[in-house]
Amino acid sequence: MTAVRFVGERVSYGDLSASLRAYRVVTDEQGMSLESALHAALIHRLPALVSLDSTAMSRSIEQIIQWLSRHLSEATANGGLTEAI
Repeated sequence: MTAVRFVGERVSYGDLSASLRAYRVVTDEQGMSLESALHAALIHRLPALVSLDSTAMSRSIEQIIQWLSRHLSEATANGGLTEAI
């Protein structure tokens, strides 16, 4: 099932989850945040993001995260998608 589409690319929930798990190993080893792993997983699965300037990329990633978290409860949504992971 498609989780998100971006500039003609799409990523499934399963593929995004697999990438997130893989990047969490790296970010945990480096003492980085879960948000870093989520950003890396999105960029890995939606390579069109790298064609954007940094401001547009940040804005697009934020919109993708908002889209992915749209059905989370109010309490979880306040903590962001990463609280649900």
